[in-house]
Amino acid sequence: MTPTISTTQAATPTVTPTVTNTNTPTISLTPSSNPISSPTPTISITPTKTPTPTVSPTIPSSYQGRGRYYVNYLSSNKDVYVTLGYEISAIFDKTPGFSLATTNTFLSAIDRWGSILAGNTFAERTQQPTISNGDDLVSNPMDGNPNTTLVIYVSSYYDSGSSTLGSAGTTGTRRTGVSSTTQWDIPFTAAIIFNSYYTDLDVLETTANNRNAFYYTALHEIGHCLGIGTNWFALNSTTAPSILYRAYRVGAGDNSTNPLGLGATKNLFYSCSALGGSRTSSDYGSSTTLTVDGIPYTYYIGDATFQAARDCCSTVRGDSIAVSAYNAAFNLSLTAIPIENGRGFGSIASHWDEGFNTDSSYGSDGRNYYGNVYPGAPGMNDELMTPQSEGAYDQPLSRITLGSLMDLGYQVNINLADIYNPLQFNIYSNGTGNAFNIGFYGNTYRVAGKKTSNSGKPITCKKGLTYTFILNLDASHPIYIVTVEGQTGSPPASRVTSGVTGDGVGTGNLVWNISTGIASGNYYLQCGNHSSMSSRIILE
Repeated sequence: MTPTISTTQAATPTVTPTVTNTNTPTISLTPSSNPISSPTPTISITPTKTPTPTVSPTIPSSYQGRGRYYVNYLSSNKDVYVTLGYEISAIFDKTPGFSLATTNTFLSAIDRWGSILAGNTFAERTQQPTISNGDDLVSNPMDGNPNTTLVIYVSSYYDSGSSTLGSAGTTGTRRTGVSSTTQWDIPFTAAIIFNSYYTDLDVLETTANNRNAFYYTALHEIGHCLGIGTNWFALNSTTAPSILYRAYRVGAGDNSTNPLGLGATKNLFYSCSALGGSRTSSDYGSSTTLTVDGIPYTYYIGDATFQAARDCCSTVRGDSIAVSAYNAAFNLSLTAIPIENGRGFGSIASHWDEGFNTDSSYGSDGRNYYGNVYPGAPGMNDELMTPQSEGAYDQPLSRITLGSLMDLGYQVNINLADIYNPLQFNIYSNGTGNAFNIGFYGNTYRVAGKKTSNSGKPITCKKGLTYTFILNLDASHPIYIVTVEGQTGSPPASRVTSGVTGDGVGTGNLVWNISTGIASGNYYLQCGNHSSMSSRIILE
């Protein structure tokens, strides 16, 4: 089968492709500039019971993980780390290996997933003598061990001339014997490959929450290993007609009411399908030719992969936990979530939609939802499982992403999600000569806002939604929304009044119900008394 590539872009686009092989090791590799993913292959394994070796963990004080760390596991020249909670085993190929700081950051990320998924166990799969490292089959130091959770083979290479940060994906998914259960799409083996040139640099890039850029790269890639993005279209293809287990890529555009009427819009969305159901060729959407390495392939808009048109959805089911969380975050009532439809084959259909981005290759955030463009279906910008890394800015792991794991069949501690409120910003003073300090996503993290004269982070808003700016200032800083940066007054002459309530004060809630008819472009939060005290709002 031809590999499916899925890519994650970095703040300064660094592409990490995700490849899914459905050959003998079936693998989904998601490249990342800082994370991504693609399809999950099906591997049938006949359990071979061999005695499980007894090994005592060696936990050097220099390693900071909460789980069990085995140095040179069974003299294999590979270290093994096993998390607490959901016991994810990471096999570290030590050539060339990570720095100590990079290793500890990775342990922090994988420990978090272990805590979020604590309590899950699935159909046992016995570890085999070889395991995929993402490129080839290599010796497996855990051969013979029973596996009721997930084993990830982690390797790295050093290439300062490459723009690829890494790749990740599932290499084995529970299929045999579980076709009528929620375990169908749960992977038991996966692989991550990092470019250590970038990982060691990203460890030095600290975020507002005292994490680092590589922490989010690792968290993102492990998410792909769990099936986020990689297993959104997996189905039971062993019977005829193709019987759907759960498929997750659908269309919800084309100004039509048919969720499969994709045409050429590539208006891709995530939703749950009903169990069962069948499709015919008329359900597939339009075929498209994609050229990879000079070779043309035909695939279908419905999947945006090489997997075949069966991977699009027949019946939209309304009980997706991810969709419910998305609606709660954006105060909407949609039946699907937009997934990335730009940035090329490496990113398309494997991530939540990036939404607004100054890089036009991600496309517009004006996603058509059954003919509705504003608000349509907003993208998620900084959320962890969007295709672009945010560098030194924190990337919330939201209930939406955890909901997609619940849709796949995991039990999840949803309370361990980060706060992700894209409609709320907390506003603080950063000195009268500076941009405001902005608490993004309901104060998940706080950084300097953007002015023309600084490199801060702008606020992005979308027409048709209502945003709340929680003002934490005082009476000397009356705040307005204006169209001219630096303009003062009581009120300033370019004050925006349409849909705005609660302005002209320094404390309280300034609410902007943004009409669909207002012009797109730059607006500003502006102190009426201090011209240099402002922060940019980008309205799409």
